Amino acid sequence: THSLTHSPPPTHPPTHSPTHLRTHSQMDELADLVPFLGDKKEQVKLVTAERIALLSSKPEAQTVLRNTKVVRLLCRCLGDNNPVILRAVLSALINLSANVFFLDQMVKNHIVNRLVDAILGRSKVSELYAILLSNITIHDSGCLKLIQVGEPLEGYYITKLIDLFVLEVAPGTRDEFGWVAGILRNVTQTTEGRELLLDPTRGLMNKLIPYMQVDSVIRQRGILGVIKNLLFESSHHQRLLSQPIEILPKILWPLVPGNGHYEDYEVDGIPTALKNLPATKTVSLSFPLSPTSSPLTQVQIEPDGESRAALVDCLILLTSTLEGRKYLKKNSVYALVREYDKLEENESITESVYNLVVLLKGLDENPKEINVDPTTYVNSAPANEYGGADSGVVVDEGAKVEEVSQSEIEAIALQHKEEQEAFIERQRLRKADIDEEGEEVEEL
Repeated sequence: THSLTHSPPPTHPPTHSPTHLRTHSQMDELADLVPFLGDKKEQVKLVTAERIALLSSKPEAQTVLRNTKVVRLLCRCLGDNNPVILRAVLSALINLSANVFFLDQMVKNHIVNRLVDAILGRSKVSELYAILLSNITIHDSGCLKLIQVGEPLEGYYITKLIDLFVLEVAPGTRDEFGWVAGILRNVTQTTEGRELLLDPTRGLMNKLIPYMQVDSVIRQRGILGVIKNLLFESSHHQRLLSQPIEILPKILWPLVPGNGHYEDYEVDGIPTALKNLPATKTVSLSFPLSPTSSPLTQVQIEPDGESRAALVDCLILLTSTLEGRKYLKKNSVYALVREYDKLEENESITESVYNLVVLLKGLDENPKEINVDPTTYVNSAPANEYGGADSGVVVDEGAKVEEVSQSEIEAIALQHKEEQEAFIERQRLRKADIDEEGEEVEEL
């Protein structure tokens, strides 16, 4: 018998960490779980849906799920009577809809019809349905399905969604249909969507215009995105500038301070709705994801930076034709944005204002130049990232979120409120400095 005197074999650290092994095991099991979405036992279906929802946002999980029937089975679960299962199913679909492969499968499985029917039926989770539909309509095919192009009831779904969107939100309640604004913004990426909203016989734009300035950033940014998409096509400018829409004063109102300094000849051209404005305007602060009953405050210009950027972009797009530039000049837009620029502290927006002035001044330098292309000066490229419509703005990343707790909502709202109040205070101090400088000049 010989004793073992040789050294033991060298030990090596494990190739994968425990976390990696656990994740790898989860992915191996994921494909096997999918068929249980069709199980008749409610508890089995619930566990399966929650597991898939938990992993569905991960790229490695989506790679595994590509070779399964997960989309078809999740779509079949959309009519489930169990609200917990339904919430898990919708969360999984929202996560998967960020991937164009799964999004295309959803459209082929008639998900648009199911989502609209659920929203119109005032489901208890209507907001999740609307968020998913907002993601689906990023894709051109989803938009066309929602518009019902070529069908006998073309435009019916859009009309009914707008009817829900304009319903009054009771103070202290969650805004269920605010996400419809994002859906409409996506729809107007398509030619068919733009024509539908501008159809004078339907009067849809008259319902949406009041939401260009409201106390919900989700609604406000979405509707401003709609206006911006419509303006990318210069053939629509006349309809938007004319009655009954008359869009120009509505674009300018949130930007124009009430106590600007104008020459007499400039005052004559200012639209009637913008004359004799008070020094400050009473508006509601735009809290994200909060009920629409927010406290009133006095501001000189729109507090939300993204909304201001969209409004300036709208003005830039109106310069694309000779007639548009003449109309802006006639309405003293140069003088109005000059006064607005004194209060704007966002460098990116200030640059956009400068580009707008350059385009307006181009009329004086090249009066015979008919059409120009202002889109290179506009924030966010008009092209749909999936190669669909020739203009538009894609839905915000916020639309792909899972359920947010009430404490998180309150924390976001508080943070945004503090930012907005700080902005308003800086605005007030800046205006005081400008007034003081003006008094010194007058004394001299």
